[in-house]
Amino acid sequence: MTNREKAEAAWGVPLPDWIEKLATACDGKGLRKTAADLSVSPAIVSLAIRRNRAKLDFIERRVKDILGLSIIPCPVLGLISRKDCRDNQQKPFSSINPIEVQLFRSCRGTCLYSEIAKEERHDLPKSRKMSRRARQAHEARQ
Repeated sequence: MTNREKAEAAWGVPLPDWIEKLATACDGKGLRKTAADLSVSPAIVSLAIRRNRAKLDFIERRVKDILGLSIIPCPVLGLISRKDCRDNQQKPFSSINPIEVQLFRSCRGTCLYSEIAKEERHDLPKSRKMSRRARQAHEARQ
C-alpha cells in the first residue's frame, strides 16, 4: 500500500494539499529521506500521513515551506523561498556583510513574513557602524 493510499484512507478524498505533497514525496523519495528533508523524525511523517496525531500544525507548516517551496517577496533579496526566509531569520547579527545587516534589520522590523515574536525583535541603531560602547550596551540588553 502506497503512502498516498494510506493518506486517502485516513484523510478521505480529496486530500489536503500539504498531505498530498507529503505522501507524494514519501512515495517518490521514501519516508526517511522526506523526514530528513523536513528535519523531523520518520515517525512524525508517518503519523501525519495516517492522521494519528491531533496537533499537526508544525509539520503542516514545514511541508508547505519546504516541500511546497512557496516563493515570497523579501524586502532585501527580492523573491526567495520560504525556507531561505526562515533560514535568514535564524541567523545571528553580523556586521561583516552589509546585506546581512539589512536582512537582520528587515527580519526583525517590518517584514510581513517574519516569524520572530515581537518580544524578540531588537531595534538596532540607524547608523551602520556601532561604537564599542554601543555594541556592548546592545549585547548587554540581549
